[in-house]
Amino acid sequence: MLIITLLISITPEGLLLKIDESRVPERYETITLMHNHLQDNREITYKFRAIVDRQKASYLEILEPGREAGMKFLLIGSDIWMYAPEIGKSLRLSARDRFLGSEFSNSDLMENSFTKNYNAVSLDSVNNYYLLELEGKSQKSPYKRITMRVRKSNFIPSELEFYTLSGRLFRHMVVDSIKYFQKEPFATYMKMTNVLTPGSYTEVKILSIEERKSIPPYLFKPENLKR
Repeated sequence: MLIITLLISITPEGLLLKIDESRVPERYETITLMHNHLQDNREITYKFRAIVDRQKASYLEILEPGREAGMKFLLIGSDIWMYAPEIGKSLRLSARDRFLGSEFSNSDLMENSFTKNYNAVSLDSVNNYYLLELEGKSQKSPYKRITMRVRKSNFIPSELEFYTLSGRLFRHMVVDSIKYFQKEPFATYMKMTNVLTPGSYTEVKILSIEERKSIPPYLFKPENLKR
C-alpha cells in the first residue's frame, strides 16, 4: 500500500528532486572512458578523471590520449572554463558546446543537477517507468526541453531526449549498466546519439567511483587550472 501511495502522490517536481538526489555520493571522484564514434568510421577514445562536489563545482582532467593529456575543465555555477596546455591559458566555454567533439555537451558531462536549469512540467506513468518532461528555466539553459523515461525502482533515467532552443529534437541518450556504490545504485554507461546525424554517437563508461571526504579548495578556482 505504501508503494502504491508513493507512485500516485509523486509530483513532477518531486520526481526531479529524487532524480538529482539519486546521484551518489555528495563528493566523489571517477575515472571514465569516452569513445567518440565519428561518421567517417573513425573512433577517438579519451580517458579522464572527474572530481565533483555536488554543491560547489565539477573538475575534469584529460588523462589520455597523450596529445590531449593535461587539458582541464571546471564548472562553477553556470560558468565553464577549459585550460589548454598548448596555449598555456584558460578559456571560457559555453554549456552547449560539444565536449571534445563528442555528442555530449559540456553541460551533459559536467553538470550534476537538472533542477538548476530546468522545471519539471509534466509527469506520466507507463509500466515500470515514469515519463517526465522538463523545460529550460531560461534562454541560458543548455536545452529548451528534455523528456526522460525514469526507472521507478531507483529513480535513474533510462532514456532521455534533448531538444534545441528552436524546439527540434537534437540528441537521444540511453543510460544503462546499473551498479551499486555504498549500497546505492548508479549508472555506469551512457550512449548519446545525434538524431540529425545517426551515424555519429558517443559512449561513456565509468570505470571507477570513489567517495572523497574532502576536496582541496584550490582545485575549484579557475586561476589554478594551469597548476
